[in-house]
Amino acid sequence: MDQVKPQPVTDMTYDGEDEDRRFVARSAEELAQYLSADVLLWRMSGIDLPLCPGNLLLALRKLSVIREYAELTSISQIMTMIDQRYTQWQKKVNRELPMRGNQWQELVKDFHRNGGIDASFYYSVRVRVILALLSIESRTTDHKVLQQINSADEVLGLLVQPGEFAWNPGLRKAFPKETYPYLYYEQAGK
Repeated sequence: MDQVKPQPVTDMTYDGEDEDRRFVARSAEELAQYLSADVLLWRMSGIDLPLCPGNLLLALRKLSVIREYAELTSISQIMTMIDQRYTQWQKKVNRELPMRGNQWQELVKDFHRNGGIDASFYYSVRVRVILALLSIESRTTDHKVLQQINSADEVLGLLVQPGEFAWNPGLRKAFPKETYPYLYYEQAGK
């Protein structure tokens, strides 16, 4: 399960770390139930984001920048549960990919209709990051979804230019430019 558990990359903190810790801790408690359920987006009390593979992979990736990452009990519980219920995990991953592909395509269409990216891009781009994480995690390739993602990325490329890292600088090492170039965009002509 090396795809799910990124190795710690540095000793830093970032805005949102506490929320990610709470999300991961609650996910560890509810992952077994979630994997047994037929729903893709699992609501957890006291947590804004629903449990799904993409949100969990993103939170784990973001938490990889903290020193005590490997010591977080909830992460080892999650890894164990995913290993034990790998088939169910993969089904959820592969259900989420087309949903996120559609979501990304619609976000990019909105940016295109509006003539470029705006401040909402810096939150919306999390969908593209989730797509990358899900694609790495998936054991199957849905060529239609990949084509949809690539098409949306091409349209986005017309609206942006290289820029600074979009998120908190403390997360930069977890999201290198070579793998996540869309986190290093700004409005074209800025």
